Amino acid sequence: MHKLILNCLVILFFTAGLSINSYGSDESQNIKNPESGLTLHALLMQLEENHEEIKSFKSQVKQARALYFQSKALYYPTMNLVADGGIEKIDKEFTNDTNENRYNITLRAGQLITDFGKTKDVVARSAVFLDQAKARLESSRQQIILEGIKAYINVVRARERLKSARLSEARIKELTGIEKILLEKGAGLSSDVLQAKSQLVGAMAMRVEAEGELSIAKNRFRAVFSRLPNNREISQFKDIDFPHNNLPVRLDDAVAKAQKQNPELLITQYNTQIAKKDIDIAKKAFYPGLNFFAEALRKDNDAGVKGYSNEVSAGVELRYNFFNGGGDKAALNSALANKKSSSYHTEYIQRLIKEQVSNSWDQLSILKQRSELLDQQADIVENFLMLAKKERKMGTRSLLDVLNGEINYINAIATSITARQDTKIAAYNLLFSMGSINLQLFE
Repeated sequence: MHKLILNCLVILFFTAGLSINSYGSDESQNIKNPESGLTLHALLMQLEENHEEIKSFKSQVKQARALYFQSKALYYPTMNLVADGGIEKIDKEFTNDTNENRYNITLRAGQLITDFGKTKDVVARSAVFLDQAKARLESSRQQIILEGIKAYINVVRARERLKSARLSEARIKELTGIEKILLEKGAGLSSDVLQAKSQLVGAMAMRVEAEGELSIAKNRFRAVFSRLPNNREISQFKDIDFPHNNLPVRLDDAVAKAQKQNPELLITQYNTQIAKKDIDIAKKAFYPGLNFFAEALRKDNDAGVKGYSNEVSAGVELRYNFFNGGGDKAALNSALANKKSSSYHTEYIQRLIKEQVSNSWDQLSILKQRSELLDQQADIVENFLMLAKKERKMGTRSLLDVLNGEINYINAIATSITARQDTKIAAYNLLFSMGSINLQLFE
């Protein structure tokens, strides 16, 4: 008995130990990677999975796929069962009237032999419609991902600008305090103090503006990702790399790639293909249809005849529409006009996409040059500040000059950071116009 109790205690202790270890390992994994969900790649994966617009287009793809399989069913045999029953009363002139309970059961099977390609065109049209639904999904996905990229970059840009504004304000406060001390000792000028205070107020205004930009960037982030990042999370946002390896070398290459894979252009091209299939389908309405059929019929007390009868028949059925008021001709004319409309619209979209790619290319080129010049400006201002500090120690440069140098340097750094972020946004705009936005860019 004691041995049994001891064994039970050992088992309970061992089980509890495993549970604690398992819980501890899970907690350690959560603590180990607290920032795993804050990377741009992780955020975009969640966005792609949960965004309502993407879910909507995914449902449209499912609908188009179901319609495609529905159209393919036209190739397969059909089988229908019809049963009816009731009271049948017949008044006859020369024989006795009848009043019987009648029942009929009909089982009919059919198989298409040929409709001269109409079914084939219907299935092909459904396949193009499915491809178009996938293109719409891809267009929506790339648009949402681009919005997520911009929202993330703008938060990082606003965060860095706010850091610079706060640093500038703190540095001016420090130098203003030094100038006040010098004035009290008789070694400073009251005009320098006023000038320093004026610059301090300007720095405070810049800090308030930067705080507003960060608030707006956070609101946009929430609109895209459905979550508002707190200050701790924002501090963990990483500055994403410039997509050097994914950009084409020449503008012609970018335009050629956009003409092949831009989703919006593909959507319009699919419209033209659908219109062509509608023309083919409308033309097939002028041809007959040939079907094989087999039918079994069971009759009970039918047509006033007591008893039952079984009928079985099989054969080939020809159906041809001789006249329907000109409806087939009107349908063909409608399809022809729709095809012309789609072709014109496709040509227009091609020009728009070429313009979009060219504008994105030029904007990226301009912003890259601007960013390089602003980096050079920041280096020059930094060199001036270092010389001004040395001259200040030698007494040949006023404290106000150093203050101006500090402000110019901090502002130059902030402007340079902003320009680099703008250049990244321009690069992703170019990739979007080419139809090349995907999550693999951030793996």
